[in-house]
Amino acid sequence: MITLYRRGRVWWARGSADGKPIKARSLDTQFKNIAAKRAARLELDLDQGITAVSWDEFAEEFLAWTRTHRSIGTLRKYKFTVHRFGRFLQTRQDENLSLLDPPEVAAYLSELSQDEHPTRRCRIGAGGLRADMRNLRVILNYACRQGYLRTNPVVLPGENKTSSAPTLPFTQEEVQRLFEDDLVRRRSELRALLLIFLHTGLRISDVIHFPRRALDLVAEVLIVQTQKRGRTVSIPLHPALRLGLEEHLAFLSPVQQASKLLFPTRSGQPMTSLAAYLHRLFQRAGIEGGHPHRFRDTFAVRMLEKGASLYDVAKLLGITVTVAERHYAPYVRELQERGRRLVLSLDFES
Repeated sequence: MITLYRRGRVWWARGSADGKPIKARSLDTQFKNIAAKRAARLELDLDQGITAVSWDEFAEEFLAWTRTHRSIGTLRKYKFTVHRFGRFLQTRQDENLSLLDPPEVAAYLSELSQDEHPTRRCRIGAGGLRADMRNLRVILNYACRQGYLRTNPVVLPGENKTSSAPTLPFTQEEVQRLFEDDLVRRRSELRALLLIFLHTGLRISDVIHFPRRALDLVAEVLIVQTQKRGRTVSIPLHPALRLGLEEHLAFLSPVQQASKLLFPTRSGQPMTSLAAYLHRLFQRAGIEGGHPHRFRDTFAVRMLEKGASLYDVAKLLGITVTVAERHYAPYVRELQERGRRLVLSLDFES
């Protein structure tokens, strides 16, 4: 149980969780009603295993991770957002990361809209605000993965839209044309990339930043945290994918072998140009409307055709059943109709 007490003008919390005493900590507010709400959230966080950490401590950890996993340009953008959001929290005397919520993010966005652009000497436009929110979303996704936050408080515009792009799985003929491409035949890396897209349903961002430690050849499973949602997915390793990855790993250069990534560039960095390369591959294969996300659709639809449930597909893709139903309901209805025809064809009296 957590109790409140005052030190000077600021409220603090102390007590115990699961029978263990917790270190007294500031709730960063002079108002008792706000302190009570933060204490309740703190108690819930402790029950759920959320680690309390200040923004400065988190910022140092996140930027250290970014230096080894992202390009210099991306690091520069994240560093700006980290420092700007940190200044915002300091003015509100609220630097406990686990206490962040959507209203606080909305207040930050409102304050940011009054900032002057560092080079154009004018207010930051809508595009700049959206870019900063995307950066903050990625930053706080990392916090969720590390156990500092329960959920990401950044909700991007349009995130809750009910409409979405149409589901367009590749046909078997299109898949064959991709594998018959001359470069794919000659380069084991490209074949392995196609196989991991088709046999896992991972997003392109997950493939680009796929850590080699997430591949367990002994247990024949891939366990990875998704870049977009920060959710952990566990996918069985298909024999064809295993063979393709083993061939790919055998041809890595010493620099690539030293990288922590499964698909590093020649310099050992993330393959950030993968989308453009796939676009050229789609053009060579004569596939209209080719897009990396169609691999994800293909995986999901093939799983449903093999008899998987929406729950199975959702768990493998790292999404909710509701999202899976919204994207793949037409294919579920087709399977249900097939089941209906089979049931009606039963005859036990003749």
